[in-house]
Amino acid sequence: LFPYTTLFRSLPGHGASVARQDVASADALVAALRAFFLHLGAERPLVVGHAYGAYLAQGLVATGPTPGGLVLLAPVVEPDIAARRLPPQRVAAREEELAFQGDDERQMFQGEVTVQTQSVLTAFRRLVMPGHRAVDRTFVAGVQAHYVLSLAMRSSLKGFTGPASIVCGRDDHWTGFEDAVDLFGALPRAELTVLGDCGPLLPLERPERVRALLALLLERMPAG
Repeated sequence: LFPYTTLFRSLPGHGASVARQDVASADALVAALRAFFLHLGAERPLVVGHAYGAYLAQGLVATGPTPGGLVLLAPVVEPDIAARRLPPQRVAAREEELAFQGDDERQMFQGEVTVQTQSVLTAFRRLVMPGHRAVDRTFVAGVQAHYVLSLAMRSSLKGFTGPASIVCGRDDHWTGFEDAVDLFGALPRAELTVLGDCGPLLPLERPERVRALLALLLERMPAG
């Protein structure tokens, strides 16, 4: 589907990675990730996915290569947004007079972030806003129309024997945390952590805690 000759640093249709509109689907994105890992020669990669990326990471378990370890941050578990068990949006911390660079940044930050401080805004500006601005919106709209994987996800997850870490924010109003309990039950070696006072962007809002949990997962990875 994606005849890559060089490594891409973003998903197709995101950042500098381009993609054809006729392959805008969840299944095609998983196929692209699979091709990427095969290109690397990575037989047992550590796979880290955030939000919808964590949903695609679950798809990799079904298609291979089998990960050596799996980290799912604020994972999409229920693809039907209307069926998700979501808490209301809550601001856990807010610093007054944040210096936004335009209305688009302010609206996105206030709509997505639970810990609204200057340090989180600085990280959001550096790590999130460039992706928002560079994304191919036509391609993403096509993916949203084909948002659900056709793979047998749950049965494949039950067969995954590697270590897994599922990390959610208690105040995540995008993907929630309750549905992750079902995901935890499907992965035989999973650990589930729910971070309080934290929303969907937990790598920005609670970076030290996320790094610590990643380090614990690495200790559980097989040697070699």
